[in-house]
Amino acid sequence: MIPTLAATPEGRLVSGVIGQKASLGQGKGPDVELIVTGTGTYATYETLSGFPAIYDDFLELFCYARLVGGAYESTGVPLRSPPPPDVARHAKESDAVRMGKIARRQLELDRRASSSHGKE
Repeated sequence: MIPTLAATPEGRLVSGVIGQKASLGQGKGPDVELIVTGTGTYATYETLSGFPAIYDDFLELFCYARLVGGAYESTGVPLRSPPPPDVARHAKESDAVRMGKIARRQLELDRRASSSHGKE
């Protein structure tokens, strides 16, 4: 694991990982080995051969991801199958999409923190 520190747009320091191999569970399948890069607010997953992956909540499996409008979208093709031809190796979400996801996740974490403080 290669830990790293990064700053959010608000100046908060966050730790993360770059290119760590991890075995991740799935709801309806065996664990899969993926390369994980990210922080507590945003992470990306790639197969060991470099194809982007995303957890498909409907299928309860990690599937290959394609870019649609700069955002990852599940292809519905589980990682146990060959990648679809329209999935590009090492594809990344656009900066705008990534920053939006980070902002939404941070709001969610802030809400959880403030609601748990109220219960003390």
